[in-house]
Amino acid sequence: MLTNRGWHFTSESLRQAAGARKFRLLNDFEALAMALPHLGGDDVVQIGGETPQKPAVKIVLGPGTGLGMAALAPLPQGGWMALPGEVGHTTLPVETQEEFDWRARMSQPGVPFEAEDAITGGGLLRMYRAAAETPSLSTPEAVLQAALAGTDAAAVKTLDQFITWLARIAGDAAMTMQARGGVYLAGGIAPSIVARLQSGSFRSIFQEKGRLAFVMRPIPVYVIVDRFPAFKGCAAAIAEMR
Repeated sequence: MLTNRGWHFTSESLRQAAGARKFRLLNDFEALAMALPHLGGDDVVQIGGETPQKPAVKIVLGPGTGLGMAALAPLPQGGWMALPGEVGHTTLPVETQEEFDWRARMSQPGVPFEAEDAITGGGLLRMYRAAAETPSLSTPEAVLQAALAGTDAAAVKTLDQFITWLARIAGDAAMTMQARGGVYLAGGIAPSIVARLQSGSFRSIFQEKGRLAFVMRPIPVYVIVDRFPAFKGCAAAIAEMR
């Protein structure tokens, strides 16, 4: 069953429908995780940290229509194992009173408010509408463009807070998984704000872990700018089946 669609199926029913002899079902971020060892050079933009010297746990997460995540763990005999996750359905990392008030304006009493209610394309628009006294922008794309151009103060404030929450979520995930192999940001939004991620507070917020900040400092963050990285992951998964 899909989380956001009323579709029910099994891996075997899809295999039969496709007429395939072998079949492997991956979710989108599981495929992205499988792609990580095959990304490099112009496929990614690094934001701080150090290049790992040996295979280590990696994670990939990113906002788009949802907020997906998966981890990739090295196997003792070589190769990798993808571990799907659901960071989008965790609690939004709110810390300050202003953030609590902002979340309250976006939420409804008695209805759980999840990380992906804010850190997605739709969440970006929801954040903007809660921040602007008289919202004039009607799409996530318009909010993002106005924020990057600096033409709408509420949009600029929205993007800054969006990046703050994304950095905390990525940092929490990296600490939880001890992702010394790196954190990869995927999805449709991260590549369009890569310059802001490089120049702003993203990195410092990402590694804000008090006395354990030393654990975070070496962990590299990469923004995936390859247009079709999941296809590389699918190809890697197929190669494992041979």
